[in-house]
Formats: sequence, C-alpha cells, structure tokens
Amino acid sequence: MEEEGEKKWRKRGRRNGGGGGGGGGGGGEEEEEEEEEEEEEEEEEEEEEEEEEEEEEEEEEEEEEEEEEEEEEEEEKKKKKKKKKKKKKKEEEEAERKENTKGQQQ
Repeated sequence: MEEEGEKKWRKRGRRNGGGGGGGGGGGGEEEEEEEEEEEEEEEEEEEEEEEEEEEEEEEEEEEEEEEEEEEEEEEEKKKKKKKKKKKKKKEEEEAERKENTKGQQQ
C-alpha cells in the first residue's frame, strides 16, 4: 500500500512539474490541494467503475431476456409441430376408417 501511495505522489510530482517533495514550510497548502485532487480522481474512478458495472448488468439482463425469448419461440415451434403431427395422424386415421367402412358396405 505504501509503495502505491509513493508511486502516486511521485507521478503527481512529475505531472505538476515538481521535484522531490514539498518546498519546506509552504508545502502544506500544496499537499492539501494534491490530496483533494487525489480524492476527486478516486471518486471519478469509482463512479466510472459503477457505471461500467451497471452497463454490464444491463447487458446481462438483455442477454437473459433474449435467451428466454428464444426458448419460448422454440417451445412454440415444438408445440406447433406436435399439433400439426397430431392433426395429420388424426386425418390419416379418419381416412383409414372411411376406407374400412366402404369395404364393409360393399
């Protein structure tokens, strides 16, 4: 943890054009400003992460909905196919019955 903090402070120093550290007695204000900047950056990062998580959740929900719709469509197709098959079988049985009755009458 300390190493990460040191790295951040070093990067800040480079970004701000600063050298090694505070300039002695007057460094307190700069440190406060830098701390505030760091806090703001951390807040922004957290907000970005939250937004990304929300987007991912939304995408997952959409995918789940699509999968459910596809499954429902598959079930509908199966039902229609089964119904069609049942109807065809019934028609065949009816035709066979008619033939049998014709044969008996003759």
